[in-house]
Amino acid sequence: MLVAGDIHGAYASDLGADADGNRALDFTTAAVSSETFRGLLHRTGSASESIRNSGLLEPITEAIDGFMMSAVESLAMARSDHHGLIVFQVSDVELTADFHLLAPPLVEQSFYDNPGALSEQWERASWRVTKQLGGKNSQLGT
Repeated sequence: MLVAGDIHGAYASDLGADADGNRALDFTTAAVSSETFRGLLHRTGSASESIRNSGLLEPITEAIDGFMMSAVESLAMARSDHHGLIVFQVSDVELTADFHLLAPPLVEQSFYDNPGALSEQWERASWRVTKQLGGKNSQLGT
């Protein structure tokens, strides 16, 4: 299992199995408060007058997750527009990765006076791999 973080997006990938059934999984957690990958991409493109005036900046940045999902076969989830974290639960027969994601406007708000309001805003996505009979691991699934 590979765990990466702070590239400003949330991603889950199943890179396949070797002959013994051992799977290579890649989980990337989004930044908690830094700008999202989609936001960084948009801001970088906006700095170029030719890109900014091309009419392509908005469609490209809006389509980036779908593009990545289509272009990278091993990618099971792409959320470049959210903040968040991953909580892992690991046992001898199962690994679960629970993504907890927040939309960008929520990160800019203070919830200190009402933390319960924040708890209702989390979007969750869970991914699981289990050990099967014969010791091989299942594919990454929800």
